[in-house]
Amino acid sequence: MVMNGATRGPAADVPPDLIREFDYRPHRLGTLFGFFLACAGTVVMACLAIWLEGPLDAGAIELSETQARILFGVLAALSPIGLICLGATVYVAFARDRRVAITESLLILPRPTAMGLSCDEIQIPLASIRSTGVHDFIGSSKVLRIEYESDAIHIPSNMLQNKKTFGEMVSVLLEAIERNQTGEAL
Repeated sequence: MVMNGATRGPAADVPPDLIREFDYRPHRLGTLFGFFLACAGTVVMACLAIWLEGPLDAGAIELSETQARILFGVLAALSPIGLICLGATVYVAFARDRRVAITESLLILPRPTAMGLSCDEIQIPLASIRSTGVHDFIGSSKVLRIEYESDAIHIPSNMLQNKKTFGEMVSVLLEAIERNQTGEAL
C-alpha cells in the first residue's frame, strides 16, 4: 500500500516516469546465518544454565556455580525476545517485496517503522528534499540521510544488495534531484 491515498497494485507498482528501482531488504544469507547462530547461542545458554558444574572464572569476573547458572538461565530466558526480532527480519528478507524507487518527481520507499517491517510506502517529492548526505554507519556500512520538509529519513547501505548498488542508488537519486530542481527532463 502506498501512502498519500494511492494503493499499491499492478498499475501502481511501476510509475510511468520511473528512473530506477532497487530492492530494499536485509541481506538474506547474513540474516539467516545470524538467526541460526542466535538459536544455537540460546541452546548453549540453556545447557550451561542446566549442566554447569563449578564456579566460572572469566578473568575479572568470578561467579559461583549458582550465580553462573542464574546468569545463563536469565540469558537463555531473555534470548527468545531477540530471536523473535531476528525471525521478523528473516521474514522481511525472504517474504516481503520492498523497494526504493526513483522517478522524475518522487522518491518512493518503505515507510519507516520501529522494526522496519512495513511494506507501506511513502512518497517524497524530489522538490521537497532540502539536503542529502552519506554518513558512516555501523562498521563499513554507510547511511544516506535525506532531509525533506520538516522531517528526515535514512537509507542504510546494508538494506541494499551491496555497496556498489548503494552507490548507484545515491548517484541516481542525486541526479534526479538535480534534474528536478533545474527542470530538466530525462
